[in-house]
Amino acid sequence: MNFNLFTQFRAAAVLTFCALWMGAAAQAAFTVNSDGTVTDSATGLIWDQCTYGLSGAGCATGTAFHFYTWQSALKAAAMANAANYKSLNDWRLPSVKELESLVKLEAASPSIDGTAFPNTPAASFWSSTVHTPNTAFAWVVDFNYGDANATYQSVPFRVRLVRSGQSFDLLNPVYTVGGAVSGLTGSGLVLKLGTQTAAISANGAYAFATGLAPNTAYAVSVQTQPSSPAQQCTVSNASGSMGAANVTNVNVSCVNAYTVTASAPGAGSGGTLSCSPATVASGRTTTCTATPDIGWQTTSISGCNGTATGAGVNSFTSGPISANCTVTVSYQPIRYAVTGTASPPVGGTVTCPSSPVTHGQTATCTVTTNAGFTLSEVSGCGGTAGSGASYTTGPVTAACAVTASYTAITTFSGTTVPPAGGTPGPASASFTGGGNTCRFDVANTAFIAAPAPPPPGQTLPQGMFKFKLIGCDTTPVTMSVTWPKPVRGYTKYGKASSGAAASSYFAPTALAVSGHTATFTVADGQLGDDDWAVNGSIVDPNGPLETVASAVTPVPTLGEWTLMALGLVLAGLGVGGLGRRKLQ
Repeated sequence: MNFNLFTQFRAAAVLTFCALWMGAAAQAAFTVNSDGTVTDSATGLIWDQCTYGLSGAGCATGTAFHFYTWQSALKAAAMANAANYKSLNDWRLPSVKELESLVKLEAASPSIDGTAFPNTPAASFWSSTVHTPNTAFAWVVDFNYGDANATYQSVPFRVRLVRSGQSFDLLNPVYTVGGAVSGLTGSGLVLKLGTQTAAISANGAYAFATGLAPNTAYAVSVQTQPSSPAQQCTVSNASGSMGAANVTNVNVSCVNAYTVTASAPGAGSGGTLSCSPATVASGRTTTCTATPDIGWQTTSISGCNGTATGAGVNSFTSGPISANCTVTVSYQPIRYAVTGTASPPVGGTVTCPSSPVTHGQTATCTVTTNAGFTLSEVSGCGGTAGSGASYTTGPVTAACAVTASYTAITTFSGTTVPPAGGTPGPASASFTGGGNTCRFDVANTAFIAAPAPPPPGQTLPQGMFKFKLIGCDTTPVTMSVTWPKPVRGYTKYGKASSGAAASSYFAPTALAVSGHTATFTVADGQLGDDDWAVNGSIVDPNGPLETVASAVTPVPTLGEWTLMALGLVLAGLGVGGLGRRKLQ
């Protein structure tokens, strides 16, 4: 057996039974209105007297449109409302049971009250009801025989529009949703239930026109608040589920409402302010939100009986409102501290403006370098890195620091000061150790002449190197000094012990000589540090030492005549000796 056909047959039989059961009472309930509508007092439904497309007396003018698919039939109702058809705008396509209520079985072809609905074609009319077993079908009522059928939604049929009233369903009764309105003094209040609306113009009972079936969820809300005067209406018991009786406790309470004005300098001048709701029921509060521009901060928000906020607070809640009022916000530019940092701290100073810098502005800092250091780089706060005595930041957008990086001076160069008759030459020195801040005090470091005569038999042919290191710790310093001439020996000059009364020459610690360079060690407060004090400072004169060569005594020479006389004497002595040997 075809299930769909069986379902259609069963439904048609039920609907036909309903129409028969309501009988003459329903047929006698029609009232033809002067605006071309028909009211069914049994259901409260108001029908278009004419098939859609026909009009005039006896519905004799026009053409009964028969080209509507089901979707087009639904749109026809929307088009009629948009056109304010018959000065009404709440037309809809009837349900199959509403449409079946028009069937008059004792009439034939068409099966309808011809007095109330003249010139009705003996044909099928679309309903808004979808066929549940097959949603590609929808229900139609055939006014030729008075039966109902489900058919494809793409088939064209005629349309009769309906409005208002309570859905007519004997087998599935519906019930209205309503309640009471109180406190209404304004006009324009509109309530909403699903797709239904109800315009309320006075206090008292109200109900939505179209009922809902049992177990259907409902929710009533205010679609449009009253004006003239402005009011705020709230709904109590607004939602629930339908039972087997009309809902009568969805009450609406209205109170006077007041306007809250948000006052702010505006975007680009500090920021904006918004309050929600802007229309507030009497005795209620509103919440305002400040939105500062970039680089600005909220100073305060106040007004409308609320407690004023402090700086940096962007949210504000009013007090209970009883009149129109204004909430005002004030803004101020954000200012940031720009600080200077030296690395290491003993390397120098960075002095930046003492007053905070306004957001987006620049600042100029002054950089100084302490003795014994060189400035390596200045950077920070978005500026361009450099190594000058003045540094300008980029646009400041947060608290920031300008940092100057310093490097301790560990090399020195100069010209030797040899004894009279010697030739000066270029010389240099460098060291390691003594801690990160140990450095040459350049102003007190130099190549010098010997401060005192060297030991007997020795000389200081290239002069001496007197250095001063500052900022040193007690770790050993390894000093290397390179001279213009080869180094054959080396010496220091100073106090050879902490208790020495006078300075003297003595050998350096860990001396190593290679070519022109002498390397030795010295530590703060130890041998070689001329002040013998642990004070971060090392003073040490030093230089190449050489032995003086021994002097040679010249032998006197004899003159010519002296040599001839001496020769004659020697010759005479020789002759005398020969004569004595012969006498013997």
